[in-house]
Amino acid sequence: MAGCRQRPACDRYDYCPTNGTDVKRADTERWERLFWPAIKEEGVFLTPNQFESQFVCDAHTREDIEETLEAYKAAL
Repeated sequence: MAGCRQRPACDRYDYCPTNGTDVKRADTERWERLFWPAIKEEGVFLTPNQFESQFVCDAHTREDIEETLEAYKAAL
């Protein structure tokens, strides 16, 4: 499954950002202070902008994706 579908039945429906106001309320400081350095330490370099950093393209191999998912687990 790719991307959020904003389904009301989803457990996270009330927490997912749905508009610009929600995005402005995001905890960007926490991303910069905690997650970004942790994921970088796991070997995954993301842009420091949490809203434009987690895209996959056809240049990524299945192995790239699996390694990244493992890094996310370790960083979180």
